Amino acid sequence: MKLERAQRLREYYRDEAAFEGLQQLFNTLEANHRQAQEQILFLASLLDQVCHAIIATDKHSQIIYWNCYAQTLYQWQAEEVMGKSINDTLAAQVNHQQAEATLSAVKSTGSAQREFVAQRKDGSQFVAEVSDAVLRDSAGNLIGFVGIYADATERNRVEEALRKSEERYRALYEENPSIYFTIDAGGTVLSVNAFGAEQLAYPPEELVGQSFLKVVYEDDKPAVQQHLIACLQQPAAVSRREVRQVRKDGSLLWVRQVARAVPGNEGNLIVLMLCEEITEQKQAQETRLQRETKNTALPQALPDLMFQLDKNSSFLDFAPESKHHNSFLNFNLHKKSAVASLSTYNSHSIASYYESPTYFKASIVVSNELEHQVQKRTSHLKKALEFAAGIQHITNEIRDSFDEAQILQTAVVALHSILKTDYCCAALYNLERTQATICYEATPPQFGSALGCAIKMADAPNAFSRLLRGEYYQSSEQGDLSAPELCKHLPVKLLCPISSDDQGVIAHLAVFNRIGTVLGTREILLVQQVANQCAIAIRQARLYQASRAQVEELAKLNRLKDDFLSTVSHELRSPIANMKMAIHLLQAADDPDRRERYLKILRNECDRENELIEDLLDLQRLEADAYGLHTTAVNLPQWLPTILAPFNCRISHRQQILEVDYPPELPPFISDAISLGRIITELLNNACKYTSAGGKIALSVRYSEGGGESLTPNPSSAPPVCLFTIVNQAEIPKAELPRIFEKFYRVPNADPWQQGGTGLGLALVYKLVEQLGGSIQVESDAGWTAFTVALPTYLKEKNEP
Repeated sequence: MKLERAQRLREYYRDEAAFEGLQQLFNTLEANHRQAQEQILFLASLLDQVCHAIIATDKHSQIIYWNCYAQTLYQWQAEEVMGKSINDTLAAQVNHQQAEATLSAVKSTGSAQREFVAQRKDGSQFVAEVSDAVLRDSAGNLIGFVGIYADATERNRVEEALRKSEERYRALYEENPSIYFTIDAGGTVLSVNAFGAEQLAYPPEELVGQSFLKVVYEDDKPAVQQHLIACLQQPAAVSRREVRQVRKDGSLLWVRQVARAVPGNEGNLIVLMLCEEITEQKQAQETRLQRETKNTALPQALPDLMFQLDKNSSFLDFAPESKHHNSFLNFNLHKKSAVASLSTYNSHSIASYYESPTYFKASIVVSNELEHQVQKRTSHLKKALEFAAGIQHITNEIRDSFDEAQILQTAVVALHSILKTDYCCAALYNLERTQATICYEATPPQFGSALGCAIKMADAPNAFSRLLRGEYYQSSEQGDLSAPELCKHLPVKLLCPISSDDQGVIAHLAVFNRIGTVLGTREILLVQQVANQCAIAIRQARLYQASRAQVEELAKLNRLKDDFLSTVSHELRSPIANMKMAIHLLQAADDPDRRERYLKILRNECDRENELIEDLLDLQRLEADAYGLHTTAVNLPQWLPTILAPFNCRISHRQQILEVDYPPELPPFISDAISLGRIITELLNNACKYTSAGGKIALSVRYSEGGGESLTPNPSSAPPVCLFTIVNQAEIPKAELPRIFEKFYRVPNADPWQQGGTGLGLALVYKLVEQLGGSIQVESDAGWTAFTVALPTYLKEKNEP
């Protein structure tokens, strides 16, 4: 057309020179037009290679561009959606008011991010994440919008799992049946758990931000202030104090405060305080003190009781004026009974001075008897207080420990010390409840040791039947327990069970004594209380361990989420940024060599982006058991060189040494060639990445027969296993070996070529090997690392019988 017009102009002007210039101008314009079309086609091809759905619309939200990945994500072909409303096509439910608000936000800010429920062609729905931006012409006029769409289902699933884990941990803290405070250095309450606020009759919000002294009894405030100061002066040290706290209604409760200062989130010290209510214990102590005071005051209130003795010091009768006092002292005397039976006082020497019956004051005769009774009761009370103090000491010792072994050992040593027993031990039960093993003991050296001694429950049915029912067992018989050996010399025994809420009886405490000793009611009660305290402490220790495991798992999930988002975001954006830069340079480049170099960068970055997306998708399919296998006969001597060929140039460039060892007569075996190739490629790629210049890499293939190795399979034996071993001259720290197959995990400071990576390679290898019915092992020592993959020589299809 242009040449015809030029011909007409030539005939009109009859000027050859002008015609030639005009023809040259038309040729230049046509070449520029063709070049522009090629660039547009090239850029469109690049957009089709991006592993994100890129959709462009006009300013009326009608679709004008739809790249290849959008077809994969939404299942609609481009020709099916062109000109249609994007909201009606993609959204599961159209909210026109919200759509208009989104467009207004994008117009005003230039870009926006959002999530919505999208719908595929087949009706399935998923959560889509989209980044919208405006499109403008060269004059700055709005001509439409462009959006980058991605499937956010997996990310939302991970975030939901993390949220639920946080909720479980928070519920564990709030509902724990103890009062928990966190206090800053100034004494202000930072947090209080729901149970603690309920015990104090306050809503939690009325305590947070207030002084901790608000709930402390006025007389105890100076002591509590000193307690907090001492905690802050000795961080990490545990301190205790018993104080009174005040509820909102003014009532008091006694608590035992256990406090410890630890670094807060901002590095400043905060105090963690556990308050355990001990009101009932304090009331019991007060009751005992009142009883002791009453017994002490009794002799001072003794009335002038008179009674009559004959010359033989025998009781005749009370004096008439003193008979009403008899009920006060509760004397139960009979006539002609000897007064000496009431007292160690020699009443006969008093009566011998009198020939006739004589009256005497009770204070003279019975004072010694009353003193003896007071001393006896005081001794009992003192022993009871010692036992109570002992139980309190044991409780304090084991309550602060979260180690079951330390709890039981502390209880055993304390019981041995308080009861002065000959032998004390704790025995743990196996899961089948058929055997008890002595794991902790306290005993004088002369009795020897029974640690590790196993007692079969069937040999002592009477004892263990009671223990398994939660009852104590007491006996002084010889031979009722066949073990331990030293029990033959210590027949007096008491065994008390230790129970768990979910497992029943898990252990018992036992004390043994020689013949002649007695374990009374008080001693039995003491051992039972210690066993109960051990059960509580063990339950708290297990709860702590479970909570700690949940916290660590929560932190691990949080780290994995952060690593995932950081790694994937970086790996996805880096190729796109490089492509943008290459496109910009390509537009400005006139030199063909430069243009070719920029095109090569574009191709490499597209391949890199595509490879990361494919790895993520393949890993997801493998974990969901949706990865397809296609078995075929693999001829290793012909197949291996095609796998190794891409590495020759790379190994040569890095001056590495590759050795390949496989017998040429290896027969074909049935497997998935694509998956097998990917396994070998990933392992060789890792070997090249982590081997320094001049290092050695070796690949060997062997058949394994019944645990040994051979060059060829033995047809007379069971089907062999094919072993692929890849060895490279680099060492992985032993602490890192258990984690190298985790997703996104990379061994720190181990990449001499600084290539980077996503940490998905070995995770894919592990899953692929599992999918092929094989196993993979890794060993690293003395500067070498070896990966050994064992695969069956015949892989069945999933639906093959």
